[in-house]
Amino acid sequence: MFYTDRLTGPTVDAMEAARANGALVYLEPSRLGDRALLERALPSVDILKFSSDRLGEVAGAFDAIPSLTVVVTHGAAGLEVRCGTDRLWCSAVTIDEVTDTCGAGDMVSVGLIDWILRRGGRERSWGLDALLPGIAAGQRLAAANCRHVGARGLFRERGREQARAILEEC
Repeated sequence: MFYTDRLTGPTVDAMEAARANGALVYLEPSRLGDRALLERALPSVDILKFSSDRLGEVAGAFDAIPSLTVVVTHGAAGLEVRCGTDRLWCSAVTIDEVTDTCGAGDMVSVGLIDWILRRGGRERSWGLDALLPGIAAGQRLAAANCRHVGARGLFRERGREQARAILEEC
């Protein structure tokens, strides 16, 4: 798997090389940046994840790429998974006390990537229903992280074993 959260010329070169060598490519940009670079990168991307707060206005632009899985987070409301014209809404995992939401989106990615890698990480496309366990694992991890301060608060305060236990809950 190749993961990146920013697009530069060298990063897109690396994405293309990774894809050409069989890697799954996961892109999680925090801003749109250079549209021409994004257009060049998209054919190499398997999963595109972003926040509706930052890139929501362009979310529909990716619907024309049927092989692209798009995950759009909507904060406390939940998230949407898209593949072509198929849509799946996943409500957020609720918790009794939120301390800090920093890093919640990253934790969704951690859960989904972990789920994909534990299954061999070689498939290029999934049905939306097939992705649900990975999405749910990420949402559980995100909710647990929101109980702690900092983007990696759960890991810092409870350790990787606790994070692993959350990822493996059914």
